[in-house]
Amino acid sequence: MIAQLTDRQREQVAEYRSRYWRQATSTEPADRERAEKAARRLAEIGGVMGGIAWVDSPEEGQHRYEAAWDSLVDSLRDSLSDSLSDSLRASLSASLWASLSASLRASLRASLRASLWDSLRASLSASFWASLSDSLSDSLRDSLSDSLRASLWDSLWDSGWITYYTYAVEVLGIEAVEEHRELLGLYNEIAASCFAVWIAPGQIVLCERPATVEIDDGNLVGLTWRGGDTDVE
Repeated sequence: MIAQLTDRQREQVAEYRSRYWRQATSTEPADRERAEKAARRLAEIGGVMGGIAWVDSPEEGQHRYEAAWDSLVDSLRDSLSDSLSDSLRASLSASLWASLSASLRASLRASLRASLWDSLRASLSASFWASLSDSLSDSLRDSLSDSLRASLWDSLWDSGWITYYTYAVEVLGIEAVEEHRELLGLYNEIAASCFAVWIAPGQIVLCERPATVEIDDGNLVGLTWRGGDTDVE
C-alpha cells in the first residue's frame, strides 16, 4: 500500500491540476469533431443511440437533456396507458388517474436515468474508488483528493473527479480493467475538447466552451457563455 508520494509524484500533482484547470477554463472554440467522436462512443457503451446537438451554455444543455428524457418517458407512459383496458380507466376518477399517471412517469424517468448513469460514470467511479482504497492509505487518498480536486470540484463540471482518477492511473499505476480505462479516456477526450456532455436516449448534447472566464486570485468567479448566459460563483 502506498503511504506517501515521491518528490516527482508530488510535483505531478500540481502539473495535473494545472492541466485540467487550463482545459476547464479554456475559451477556445470546442473541437467538435473530437468531442462528438468520444460522445458517440460513450453513448454506445451506455447502450443508447442519439443524434448530436450542440448548445452554447450548460443551462441550455440541461434543458435539452431533461426534454429528451421527458419525451422518452412520455412515450413509454402513453404506450402503457393505451394498453390498459377501458374498463380500468373508466373505474378510476380523473384525479386518481392523473395521480397514477404522474407517479408512473416519475418512476420510469428515475429508473431509466439511473440505469444509464450507472453504466457510465457511476460504475467507473465506484471501480476506481475501490482500487484506490486498496492501494492507498486513507490519509494519502484524502490528501490527494483535496489537492487534485481543489478549485475544480463542483465549479467546473467533471474536471475534479477526472483529474483525480487520471492521476491515479497515469502516475500511481492504479490498476483498472480495460473497459474502465476506455471510459476514463473518453471522459478525458470530452474534457479536452468541449465543456460538458449529457447523454440521453435519442439525444447526445455537447456544450461549447465559455466565451469569457473571470478568475480572481486563482479562483474562478464567473463565466459568460456564447449564448449570453452568465454563471457567477
